[in-house]
Order: sequence, then C-alpha cells, then structure tokens
Amino acid sequence: MYQKLIFCTIFALSSFAAATNLALLAPFQIQRLLENITHCDVQILHDGIDIGSFDNPVKVIYIHKYLNRCSNIFEYCPSAINAISSRSPECKLSFLLSNIYVRAFFNIRPASPPLFILMSLSSHYHVYYMDYGKDERFYYLENKMFFVILTRKPGKLNHFESLVLPLRKQTFVVILSYITENLIHKVCGIPYSVDDVVRRFEDCEEIIDWHQRTSYVTSWKSEWHYKLPYLFERSSTDLISPNSNPFDHTKDYTIQHFAEISFSKANMTVTQSVHGQDSGPLLQFNYDFSPTVLNGNMEIMTYTLITTSSPGLQFLSCYRERYQPYQIYISPFQRDLWLALFVTLTLNVVLASIYKHFSVYTNISFSTWLFILATMFEEAGHVPSKIERNTHFRLTLGIWCLMSVILTNCYNGLMISELNAPLPAFEPGTFRDLLCRKLSRIIDYSIVNDIKYLDAEGKFIHELTGLYFSSIMKGNFTTKNNRYVGHNCFKLLSMPISASEMGVPRLPEFVNFLINSNPLAQNNRVENSYLIEQAKLFTSLLLPIHSHHPNNFTYSADPKNFTEFKKDIERDLVPCGKTVFIAYPDVLEGEYAFLSKHYPWHKFYKGKQILPSNWYATVFRHVGISKIPIYNKYLVESGVFGRLWYEMYIRLDFGRKPATDESARRFKQPKESVNSLGLGGAIQTFFIVWATTVVLTLPAFGFEVRHRIVQWLWVMALSIYITTLKIWRSKCFQKIKSIPRLGSQIGTK
Repeated sequence: MYQKLIFCTIFALSSFAAATNLALLAPFQIQRLLENITHCDVQILHDGIDIGSFDNPVKVIYIHKYLNRCSNIFEYCPSAINAISSRSPECKLSFLLSNIYVRAFFNIRPASPPLFILMSLSSHYHVYYMDYGKDERFYYLENKMFFVILTRKPGKLNHFESLVLPLRKQTFVVILSYITENLIHKVCGIPYSVDDVVRRFEDCEEIIDWHQRTSYVTSWKSEWHYKLPYLFERSSTDLISPNSNPFDHTKDYTIQHFAEISFSKANMTVTQSVHGQDSGPLLQFNYDFSPTVLNGNMEIMTYTLITTSSPGLQFLSCYRERYQPYQIYISPFQRDLWLALFVTLTLNVVLASIYKHFSVYTNISFSTWLFILATMFEEAGHVPSKIERNTHFRLTLGIWCLMSVILTNCYNGLMISELNAPLPAFEPGTFRDLLCRKLSRIIDYSIVNDIKYLDAEGKFIHELTGLYFSSIMKGNFTTKNNRYVGHNCFKLLSMPISASEMGVPRLPEFVNFLINSNPLAQNNRVENSYLIEQAKLFTSLLLPIHSHHPNNFTYSADPKNFTEFKKDIERDLVPCGKTVFIAYPDVLEGEYAFLSKHYPWHKFYKGKQILPSNWYATVFRHVGISKIPIYNKYLVESGVFGRLWYEMYIRLDFGRKPATDESARRFKQPKESVNSLGLGGAIQTFFIVWATTVVLTLPAFGFEVRHRIVQWLWVMALSIYITTLKIWRSKCFQKIKSIPRLGSQIGTK
C-alpha cells in the first residue's frame, strides 16, 4: 500500500551545530514529519542521543548492540518485529539518530560500513516471519522508502559523497528537510530512481503542501516498461498504433493499448522492455509463480503482485473412435464365445445328420440345421414324432434347446439395450484417456542408487527420459530422430514456454508443466497415495512415446513465432487423428473458435479435466510509492482486466488463415459418399432381421417343395411347347409362311 512507507531519517547537521542544538532541532522536524500520521510503527535507532518523547508509541533501539549482529539476512536480529505476533500497521517509520553527523561535517562518508548497516537495520530487519520447518527467520524487504535528511544548511549537502543505498534495484525517494536562515521549515524531494546511488542533491523539488506529499511525489514524470508474454512478443512486431476501441474489430488493439489503460491516470511514458533491461519501473503480464527460484540475489528483486488468474491446462481435439453400427450384432458376445458357439452348432448338425443317415430314420424328412436355426431365432422347428422320441436326438437337440433359451435371451437383452440407448463415439475426456502406457510404479531414486537394480519398466523409463531430455537440452532434438514415439499413441502438442534462459531451448508448455508439477520434482520420496498417482500420470505423459512436438520440429537459435507454431499444430490437429492441443483456457478458447469456424465439418471438443496449474499475476517491479498497482487492482477486481485480456487473445487469430492452401483445399469440402442402408433405426433393423430370416429359410423351403417345383417347371415347359406348336400350325402363320421372299421374285423375273 502507498501509505505504508518507511521513513529512514538521517540527521545531517552543519558543523557549527552543537549537540545541545540537536535536541532542539530534531523533535521539531520529526514532529513535523509525523503530522496526520496515525497507527504507525515508529522506530528510533540512536547511539546515545536524547531527543525527548513523542505522542506515538515508539520502539527505541540502541544501535551499538546490533552493529555487528545483523549484517546477514539469516542471522538472529532481536530488533525486528514478528509479523504474526503484531498488528498490521498502516505505515512504518524509522529514524536514525547519530552523533557522527554532528562533528566534522565535510569528512562524513555516508557509504561507510556503519551507515550502510544502520540503514539496513532500519529497512531490512524491521519485520520478519518464521519458517518453523527450518527454524530460521525471513525478513521482509521494503522497496517503498523515503530517506529524509534533516539539516540546517542544505547547500552544503552538495559536498556529500554519493549516498549508497542499502539495496540495489529498489525505488527510493530522498526527501530533504531543512531550516532556512529565517527559521522557516522547508521540505523538498529528489525524483526517485532505481539506481543504488543518489548523486545529485541540487535537483531537489520543493514540496509546498506537506499533507499532499505522497500525491506530489507520485505525480513526477517517469518512464515505465512492460514485458510481453511469449505469444504477444512473437506474434506481432508493430505494437504502436492509435488508441482504439478494444471491442471494435475493424481497428487494431494491441497489448500496448492495454498497458496505456493501466497508466492512463499517471504522468508517465510507456515503452516495451528490451531483453536484459533491468532499470526503471517494469510491468510484467502473466507472471508465473512456479518458476520463481530463490537464489542469492532474490532479496534485491522485490515486486508487487496482483493475482489475475489460476488457470489449468486443458486439451482440444477432434479425435473420436467411430461407433460401428454392424458391430452391435457381434458385441454382446466375446470372440471366444462366438467361436465355441460355432463349433458346438457345427458338431450338433454334423453328428445328427450322420446318425440320421445311417439309422432307420434315413427315409424320414427332417432337417437338423433348419431346426437349430429356428431355435436360434426363437421359432419352433418341426421334429417328427419318431425322431423326437429317439434317445440320441433327445440328448443332442434337447440340450441345445435348453442352451438356446439362455443364449438367445442374453443376446437379445444386450442387443436391444444397445439399440435403445446406443453408446456415443469414444472421445477422450481426461488426461488418463490419453495414456499410451500406464506405469505400475514410480522410481524412488532415494532408495535405488544404481539403475541395474531397477526392473524392466524402471530401466525403460530411465532410458527414455534420459535420452529424451539429453537431446532437448543439447538442442539437437528433432521429431525425425525420436525413435521411441508410438504411432498409436496420442500426440500431446503445446506452445513453447515464454522464456529461454542461459541457452536452454524453449520447452513445450505442457512438458514444462509436467516437469515442474511432478511431485517427484519436489521430493524423490513420495508416500501419499494421491501424489503417487499424480506422479505416475505425469511421468507417463512425459514419456517420449507421446510426441510433444509437431511434425518436422527442430530446436534452433531463432525459434518460430507464435503464429507459425500454431500453424504447425493445426496441420497435425485437423486430420482428427490421435492428436490433442494442450493449453490454458484463454488460448484454448481462441483456438477452438478458429478451428470450429474454418473446419465446421469437424466436431472439435475440449477435455473435461483441467490439470491444476500455477497462479498467474501482473507484476510491478521497482514501483516505489506509485499508485499504478492500485489502479490495476481496480481493473482486475471489476472484471475489466479479464474481458480485455480475452479480447486480445481472440484478436491474435484475426487475419489468420488455415495452415496452408493445400490443407485448406483438402479439408474445404467433406468427401461425398453414398451411405448404404445401415442399422441406425429400429424399423430398418426389424425389416433387415426379418429379411435375413426369410433368406436363410428359402433353401429349406425349396428342398421341402422340390417335387412341386419340378412339376411346376414341367407344366411350364409343356405349356410353352403346346403354345409354340399351336402357333406353328395356325392359318395366320401358314399365310405368312406362303408369302414369297423378295429375293426369289426378283430372281424369277
């Protein structure tokens, strides 16, 4: 908060001031600085000077006790306040009073170790919190600091050597409080800087109304920089355009316009951050909490965070396993049961036919296969009385009748259920549905010291992941030399991460997430059952049998821009094979809208599971007492930030065309095909089943009426013969026959 400021007061008095004058001057100037300030933690560090008392509660510290004890951030410093055990103050004030600045004014060296330690003690070691797991203190580092110098002759401050501040990369404001020769108290300020050295005191601007000091300081003109996320950084090179309505799609609207909205109420200019630029206030969008690594220099990198979202990774695809309509008649029974049923029926028909042929029943008309076929369709077959009393037929055909009752009812029940409520085509809904190989266990490297003690699965995982990441880190990985990729496994494609540091190639976003979020990355020994399952899932998805890169991908020093990456992924995604695109919801929503618009014949869908990811925020670095974070907080809480951010993601695809002209022509129109009659409806299914039964019974019917068929054919042949004979002997035919031919008449003439 902007009112939570640290006033580090340095009393620098002129050389003719006596120690007794210090007691008279200091209370007046301190009391002046404490006007209209309540609910503050006031801290006075002194070396033995007595300045009286004040109305505010004051914590007095004798600095000689801590000069050599609080030089390191991890050391125990009794002067600090426990943040958990104290109230939350609105402001924090700290005054440094020392006899050093009374004598020998021109020989003072502000950069000397004692002054540096005093300033560090006042600013760094004021509030702490405990890490009870490690039993050590961690101190809050302040970056909104007012260094107030009190003096009687400010002109002589130009003889001061450069004032080295205790922290680098911080935002400080130096305030000069002095008494003129006419005993008029004046206050002026030096515009703040992120530099660690204050060099020019003659640029002090007078603050006329001390009650408006904060507003006056924040109105100083400054230059801000903003850092772009990867997708905006690489997708457009022209970021400067006139202000426009963000919802008017006929005009350009870039992330710079969004940054200008954030800075619209402040007197400042906005420029894009150049790589390696570390000076000046910086606004960073989409700051990911996860890759933040605490190292030796993190204490000098303070910032203000405004949490904007906590998204998760989700996948997009159009792959589905189509439902086969004719498979409904095979699916009720497994393949082995169909095979056993076929063998049983064949043996029954063959054995019954052989027995009938060589027994006394050879002259009896009875078809074994027709009877069995009738029982399969729940119809009554004709069995002569002599045969049905025979013991052999009763054992074979009677047992089959009992079996057919059970089998046909089970078959009909399962098939009717499928007809009434057919299952849709299979679509992967969770990330477990994308797995090509499910791991049975995870490797605990805290127990296994040598890979030779691993089982076959452990060695397989160790070999795959080792070679895979080794080739990526060396920068020689290509999709062509990935010999472990499974052709029947899902391709898990994602955009590259936003940064590439120290020569490390840009990893795909999903691969980076699996590495950072895997419980094994935090602790090799995982005992919680949920974390074990998560580790199995993340490790399985990380195996190179799942391709994580689009076709013909290679790592290079000059990576493709955002649009080109999207086109490569689009080429792999549109054929609707085993390929998914994994991204955060805002990016995924824009891609879903684009693909659904240009490929309407494909049904794209989003996965039902969202992998929990990291927190994202807008980061303000080196802001000092600026009110810019407050303005942006209002934008986030009111929903304006989210709406404008979504609009910018949608605009990334404006003007984008399908991946290539060739692919656009290939998928422009669906292939026309004549659909044959299927089993999609109940009425069609009824007639098809009925017709099949009739066709199967026709041979038996023809065999039973073979004599009548022969008689009918004989009658038809005889009728044709008699009719032909009558025509031959008829008078009309004789007259036609007696007409002389044209050729014969010409010849006689």
